[in-house]
Amino acid sequence: MQKPTAQPPASSSVAAAIGNYRWVICALLFFATTINYVDRQILSLIKEILDEELGWSNADFGRVNGAFQGAYGIGLLLFGWFIDRFGTKIGYAVSIAAWSLAAIGHAAVGSAAGFFTARLALGLGEGGNFPSAIKATALWFPKKERAFATSIFNAGTNVGAILAPAIVPWIAYQFGWRAAFIAAGIAGLLWLFLWIPFYNVPDKVKRLSKAELDHIRSDLDEAAADAAGERSRGLVAAMFTFQGRCPRASLWGVGLALVGLSFVFAFVLMDLFTVLGRTGTVVSQIIGVVWATVATLALLSLQARRFHDLGKSTAMIAVPLAIAIVIAAGLRSLAGARGLEWGGDWLKLVSLWPVVLALAGFAVAGFVPGKPGPNAYGPEETDPGLLGHRETWSFIVAKFMTDPIWWFFLIWLPDYFKQTRGLDIKQSWIHLVTIYTIITVLSIAGGWVTGYLTKFGWSVTRARKTGMFIFACCVLPILGVTHVGDWMAVLLIALAGSAHQAWSANLFTTVSDMFPKRAVASVTGIGGLAGAFCGIMFPIYCGKILDKFSAANNVTGGYAILFGICAFAYLVTFAIHHLLAPRFEQVKMK
Repeated sequence: MQKPTAQPPASSSVAAAIGNYRWVICALLFFATTINYVDRQILSLIKEILDEELGWSNADFGRVNGAFQGAYGIGLLLFGWFIDRFGTKIGYAVSIAAWSLAAIGHAAVGSAAGFFTARLALGLGEGGNFPSAIKATALWFPKKERAFATSIFNAGTNVGAILAPAIVPWIAYQFGWRAAFIAAGIAGLLWLFLWIPFYNVPDKVKRLSKAELDHIRSDLDEAAADAAGERSRGLVAAMFTFQGRCPRASLWGVGLALVGLSFVFAFVLMDLFTVLGRTGTVVSQIIGVVWATVATLALLSLQARRFHDLGKSTAMIAVPLAIAIVIAAGLRSLAGARGLEWGGDWLKLVSLWPVVLALAGFAVAGFVPGKPGPNAYGPEETDPGLLGHRETWSFIVAKFMTDPIWWFFLIWLPDYFKQTRGLDIKQSWIHLVTIYTIITVLSIAGGWVTGYLTKFGWSVTRARKTGMFIFACCVLPILGVTHVGDWMAVLLIALAGSAHQAWSANLFTTVSDMFPKRAVASVTGIGGLAGAFCGIMFPIYCGKILDKFSAANNVTGGYAILFGICAFAYLVTFAIHHLLAPRFEQVKMK
């Protein structure tokens, strides 16, 4: 995650008069985020040790990392609810305790399946870091200071990326790889001894001066808006109700989301659990059937509400359902007759069933405008929901296509230096530290560019899009990374990583450019989940590519393909993002 920086708040004399306790809280968030990023990098840094000990394939290594990404996405959602329900103090404590114990748990495993399970636990726990930190920042800082405070705690991602290659290999080779996980887990548990006594909501902290409390509460109108936004839950219940109406945009928005998830379940999650053997097969079958059931119910309720908007009864859902059954049966027969492998894979077919049902619903009810005004099924619904806005999809698609690139760097760079340049982690750690140090410095400059352009009278849209296009172009030179020397490769990777972070900072800012504050967290969360889903797929794909090229004694060729994907991902994403959101203007929401 990356947020745009802002100017430091207030002069030293003013700060002294107000008080500085809120910056103590910010420091705690920074240290937690640093530990978070150290924990998640350990596995990639000791891969060469585990390759010899476990003898696993690159594909299995990719699946293990994909498990972390999937669990992390789920953790984001679960902790978002948990933190809203029980508060930031308890939520953050549970999160870091969970991921610290999960980190220590890595020391107790000795197989690919064991690491798969440990990474699932780590991902679930680490999913609470950013929801907790962002909410704590909102509670402890007025609006004019939030961007700066966020940039400080988020710097922990870069510091963690620098510290991990500097200390993890030394610990692993001096005391064994298990010691690296234990040390990281202990660091997280020690942090709790600072968090619990020092953190609470501002009103309950006795160390806080009245002047600083008044300063923090200077955005009371915003706080009320946030509280109102947090109270408007019920999205899950609304997705499964057959009552009321929904506009055409909702049918398309939610339907396309379910289509995309169905493809993820069919072609990614079904492969992900193969590392668990027979147990993984059973888990995949359960997930596939549950997903098909849940998605079918959601689609039928959505289509029912759409028919209500057209003035028709719920019974009309039988039409797209019948069409979908006929099409699915026909496709199954055709695939079987032609001997296609997936035609005989009932689990993939079950997971893809919602795709057929959604397409049938689009064909029957997706092109007809609704009846204006109230009807027998209720008042006209004019709000299509977040997924009914193209601007939401601009963020979703961008996160889906570019988040995995950053994870590619974190997961595979140590292996790249080892396999293509003969540099083990005892040698390449300095290259990795240099890469992430350069990224830290240049990404700050990248975040400054668009703000600088607006000072010359450029509109937010023009400045932001110009910056994002420049950053997308800065990734292109990584195409040559397999054809240059070690330190030139370091510079090219660092440039690409810096461009990603600057791109990410501006991408996050486009959400607040286009959506009212009450919707920013929801859009950000949906986009983060999309990035996590592609983060499941891409490591597995990388592993399979590298296994194939390693078998042909051309692992460098495999990495050349992967770096090529990285090089063009941002320009392709920029084009799609621009088509979906030509201007960064506030979306009108109900």
